[in-house]
Amino acid sequence: MAYVRGCLDGDADYIASRLRTADRQEIAANSGLPPRDAIQRCTDASVILCTVVGCSGRPCAVFGVVPCGPITGCIWLLGTDELVSPPVRRQFIAEGRVWLDRLHDFRPLLFNFVDERNTLHIRWLKWVGCTFINRHPTYGHEARPFLEFVRVRQHV
Repeated sequence: MAYVRGCLDGDADYIASRLRTADRQEIAANSGLPPRDAIQRCTDASVILCTVVGCSGRPCAVFGVVPCGPITGCIWLLGTDELVSPPVRRQFIAEGRVWLDRLHDFRPLLFNFVDERNTLHIRWLKWVGCTFINRHPTYGHEARPFLEFVRVRQHV
């Protein structure tokens, strides 16, 4: 069974060398940085930083929140093929909303941009309750279409 823990030294390097093709393309389109440098930038700026450990016992994703203001946080997640393969995929889908709710404890408004080609991430973002608010036709280093999304904490 997969689980989430705090990010340890070496997790980001492991994931950077095994990124899903779509995640690798998204990093290139957004920043133009090598995957390891892009992940390092995210991990350095994050105040919440977690690793998803797959059934293999190895890291299969890393995610976090970068503070952007008193109520806003930029969420991000990058993963390997194990994250989107059974049985980890089913568990990740089932627990995704719970983890985003925990990230809302830090900031009530979460946001980011996703490469329009990354259809798997777009479907997952819809599933966990994100709203797409804008399409940017020439975003980032490669000037590709990206979708801006937000998720607002729901009070019960």
